[in-house]
Amino acid sequence: MALDKFERQLDLLLLLTSNQTYNIEQLAQKLGMSWRTVYRYLELFKKYGFVVTVTDGIYSLDKKSTYFRNLAENISFTEDEVIKLKRVLQASIRKHPEHIFLLKKLIRVYGADTVEFMKDEERFSENYRLLEQAITEKNQVLLKGYSSGHSGQTSDRWVEPFAFLSNNSQVRCYEINSGLNKSFSISRITEVGVLPSKWEHDSSHRMVYTDAFRFSGEEQYEIKLRLNLLSLNLLREEYDVKSETITKEDDEHWIYQDKVCSFIGVGRFVLGLPGELEVLENDEFKAYIREQMLKCSCL
Repeated sequence: MALDKFERQLDLLLLLTSNQTYNIEQLAQKLGMSWRTVYRYLELFKKYGFVVTVTDGIYSLDKKSTYFRNLAENISFTEDEVIKLKRVLQASIRKHPEHIFLLKKLIRVYGADTVEFMKDEERFSENYRLLEQAITEKNQVLLKGYSSGHSGQTSDRWVEPFAFLSNNSQVRCYEINSGLNKSFSISRITEVGVLPSKWEHDSSHRMVYTDAFRFSGEEQYEIKLRLNLLSLNLLREEYDVKSETITKEDDEHWIYQDKVCSFIGVGRFVLGLPGELEVLENDEFKAYIREQMLKCSCL
């Protein structure tokens, strides 16, 4: 309760120092409190040294106050700093949709003239929030006005969303009409409509995976390689391998064990380093390598 009270007081302080103008009724409406509570907080600010001014019914804090100057110098941003913060937040929203709220606070405090709000990012953030809610509550949704990059057409998609992919830029869904699992770009969704109906096809939900060799698929296959120093360094430099997939066998050899979505990517790596590594597992992958070597034979 004390924290909620402090947050409301801080919100009022921010409104009074913004580039906007508010009368007592507008302040109360913005903060979701009674005008009597706003008056009580204003008196509290005066008690702690702020100079509260009223001009034609518009309330603000006198920035000439020594107390305000000291506070402003320590907590406010320059215009250049605001612009930099805006760029950082806008660039991060697709990966961290919750950053939209920080961007909104910048706008509220420093004004729309200083920070031009991106409506597309607000739509993205809201769609992400609704999808997250649907996944948590296992609801079906309607992806309204989805613009397909593959077909070039815009249509509504009736789906069961169950996971986020690609740093939250995509949502993995089971599409009910087609009976297929698909990945949809959140930025291509016009609006998300959460339906009251619950999942009915969760046993058919299939994740899509991307391996270290940049191949994706719903199935994964175990592989195990013995590497020398050359092949180890090339693996680390050229592919997104996780440190826990590599263990040291001895001073000259390392074991790489991981799951792949296709033999093609890891196969190219193996075939490109003859004599520098050894395939330990699995038999299906070994057969794939032998087949590819026969295709490359010049004999």
